[in-house]
Amino acid sequence: MIEREEILKRIDKLQLLMLQVSPTLTCEWEVIAVEKIRDLFEKGILNGSAHMQFLNKIYNDYKFRKNIDDPTDIVILNHRKMDILFSEDKHDELMYKLRYEYLHSAKLDTVPDMNFADNDLFMVQQIKNDLKGLSVKFDYDIDIMRIRISKKPGDLVMVENPFDDKHSFPAVIKSSTMAGDWDKTKIDKVLRCEIKWYRQDDPSVTGSSTITDYDINTNGILFAEQVQNLT
Repeated sequence: MIEREEILKRIDKLQLLMLQVSPTLTCEWEVIAVEKIRDLFEKGILNGSAHMQFLNKIYNDYKFRKNIDDPTDIVILNHRKMDILFSEDKHDELMYKLRYEYLHSAKLDTVPDMNFADNDLFMVQQIKNDLKGLSVKFDYDIDIMRIRISKKPGDLVMVENPFDDKHSFPAVIKSSTMAGDWDKTKIDKVLRCEIKWYRQDDPSVTGSSTITDYDINTNGILFAEQVQNLT
């Protein structure tokens, strides 16, 4: 049996690797799951091989992702989809569908899977069931909210038209920066994600927005700032 100190060293190595992978290929649910498993090992609650198998799988996945150079938009979405859908929220599902359909409609040599959303949501449910079997549970107000706020480049958001507040449009995130600190027992309401984006169907239209728990808990449509080239 591997000693606890050795296990924690391996988790350190995994967490460092995850930081080295491009945000476009990183999922916050995986980061949180590793944090929770580490916490259980630190408390001496775990010594199971199933947890090591899970950590080894994550390590191998991220080792592979680290070597992906210049991923296409479809590759990025394929790696990000579990994070996007993890909340099982209808708005998040819509953002995933709009991005998937837009990318695949431009790819003439492929036929999009019409059941893609249902299949991917089923995968999310399977992941959650597997994590429960590892004593890893996600709290909605803390963990799920953290995932939903922690948007990554390539994700799709809905932005309010600053010239017509009755309409909005899909925008793709170009860059994102997290601000605020975490309290492991209670979400810090200051936590926010500062993003820069471009309009999905017209990349010349750019702007910035801020994502907070308020935006997530209302209609999910973001206030647009520093908008350029929108007519």
